[in-house]
Amino acid sequence: MAVGLIASALQEDRGFVGEGLDLTNGFPQHMPPNGMYGSIEGVFVQVYPADQSLGMVPVIASCQAELPLAEIRESIRHRVAAKDDPRNEVLVMTLGLPDKPGYICPPDKWLFDFIVEHGPGLLPTPKHLDVVILHLWGTAEILLVYVRPGSTFLRHN
Repeated sequence: MAVGLIASALQEDRGFVGEGLDLTNGFPQHMPPNGMYGSIEGVFVQVYPADQSLGMVPVIASCQAELPLAEIRESIRHRVAAKDDPRNEVLVMTLGLPDKPGYICPPDKWLFDFIVEHGPGLLPTPKHLDVVILHLWGTAEILLVYVRPGSTFLRHN
């Protein structure tokens, strides 16, 4: 598991990003390797200066991924189809929920914003659902992905 490998790698003190960086002669051609732990199971790990107000040392683990809009739409369609049942009127899909160990995936915020920006036409008309809502966990941000014309749900809730 990447989390255990990252924790193990962080046992070695490599300083923090920007430590010892001298900008008196302009920006250097190469950044010093301080705070850089490299790729650990496909996740690039960096350590930043301690935040005294929070009493913590920020550790950033990041990676790059391509998510084609067609795949995002298909994933939403698949999830909606699985819940499009006569017993269901409203479907709320939440992005950004913590996983079992309690970690949150930061790209979920970006994905939510991407869906908001490109939202129209995300799914065909459900057979049974009156309302489909996308929600960003831990916030009040929602996107009404679908509202059946004439639905009274939103007027009563």
